[in-house]
This record gives sequence, structure tokens and C-alpha cells, in this order.
Amino acid sequence: MKKFKEFIRLFFKGAITDNATDKIDAVARTYNDTFLMLVFSDKIGIPNPLYYYYVELLPYLAKEIRGWEVRMANRKTILGRAIEESGEP
Repeated sequence: MKKFKEFIRLFFKGAITDNATDKIDAVARTYNDTFLMLVFSDKIGIPNPLYYYYVELLPYLAKEIRGWEVRMANRKTILGRAIEESGEP
């Protein structure tokens, strides 16, 4: 019974106080934004020789363009983003 109570306590501690899923979501958003930056690099002025092949992905990514533009406009710097992801000491 004592182990069961310990497991329950650890479960609720992890469920309430731990923000691991938030960190995973932030990393996933960063990877998604990086991928979209590769696909839409011509839109931001970076020449991309593979743009011809990325055009085939545009119908699938059309819904994400507006949100990506807003997130890119709100970013300060790459260093600031890295500090936000790692957390301040």
C-alpha cells in the first residue's frame, strides 16, 4: 500500500507540476517552423534551388502559412529564441 501511495503522489506531481509536454510542444513547433522556413524560403528572400520540388507540398501546407508568418514576425532573434527554449537560469 505504501508503494501505491508513492506512485499516486509521483503521478500527480508529474501531472500537475511538471511541464515536460510544454517543452516537447515547443521543440516540435521549432522543428515545424524550421521546415516551413525551408519550404517558403523564397517568400522571405532566401534563394532555394529545391523550391521547384517544394511547390508540390504547398497544398498540404496552405493552412499553416498564416500562423507561420505571425510566429516569424513575432520572433526577436535566434539567440533570444534559444534562451527562451532552454529556460532562464
